[in-house]
Amino acid sequence: METTDTVRFSEVMVYLSLNFPEREVGQNLLKSYFRDLSEFGIDEIEKAAKAYVRTGYKFPLISDLIRLLSA
Repeated sequence: METTDTVRFSEVMVYLSLNFPEREVGQNLLKSYFRDLSEFGIDEIEKAAKAYVRTGYKFPLISDLIRLLSA
């Protein structure tokens, strides 16, 4: 990801929090996820988030998304 992807990445994280409302997405969480997922493209991350929503039962950990992105 590039720094220009921050708005779109924020939208993906809001999408996840709407589907898993037990987790509030604050600035620290956004920064952490963005940093740790930065090796992947925003299109890939968006696709992984949508796939996770269909199968997950709680807000995804970074490792959950990396598992999907690396598959």
